[in-house]
Amino acid sequence: MRLFSLYVGTNQPGAKIEILRLVGERFGSFTLIQGEGFFRGVSEPVWIVKIATDDFRAVLATAAQIRAALDQDGVGIE
Repeated sequence: MRLFSLYVGTNQPGAKIEILRLVGERFGSFTLIQGEGFFRGVSEPVWIVKIATDDFRAVLATAAQIRAALDQDGVGIE
């Protein structure tokens, strides 16, 4: 099994609930960590989602759903 991390930088209200909903629909187990990131030199909250899976396509699909739902330019995947 591989460990993937999704990085979602946003200060939108309700972002945590939306991330939990979208990730939880596809993965039964994951970790959500709150942190601080910087986008174009400005500090913003970041949510880091850790998912252990062999299904990389599901990770990509989840990142795309989060990006669209929160109107983000992108979601980082590691």
